[in-house]
Amino acid sequence: MALTDALIKGLKPIADSRYSKADGGGLLLDVTPGGVKSWVFRYQFGGKREKMVIGRYPDVTLKAARDERSKLVAQVARGESPAAEKKLARAGLTTNPTVREFGERVATITAGLIVTSWVSIARIASLRTVGEQ
Repeated sequence: MALTDALIKGLKPIADSRYSKADGGGLLLDVTPGGVKSWVFRYQFGGKREKMVIGRYPDVTLKAARDERSKLVAQVARGESPAAEKKLARAGLTTNPTVREFGERVATITAGLIVTSWVSIARIASLRTVGEQ
C-alpha cells in the first residue's frame, strides 16, 4: 500500500523497536524509537542487497522521496551503485578519475606513507641518541 502524508504523520515510534513502512519500488520510511523518520531506498546490486538513506521526513517530502527513488532506480538500471557513488562523493572522489586525479591520489597516499615512516625513523633515532648520552 502506498504511503500518504496523513499516514506518515500518524506513524508513532515504538519503544525499543525500529520499524519500516514500504511505499513501493524499494522506498521505505524507517521509524526509530526516538521518533526520527527517514527515507531509505533498498535495492539489489551485483547479487547483494544494498540500501541508501535519502533523507529525513519532513525535510524530504513524500513527493521528493519518490522523485529521488525514480532517479536511483534508473541509476541501478544503468549498472551503477548509488550507495557506492555516494560514499565516493562524500570522500571527494569520482568513480572514473582522470589520469591527473589518479596520479594526485597516488602521490598523496605515497607521500603520507613516506612522511609517516620518516617520522617513525626519526623518533627511534632520537630515542637512541638520548639513551646513549
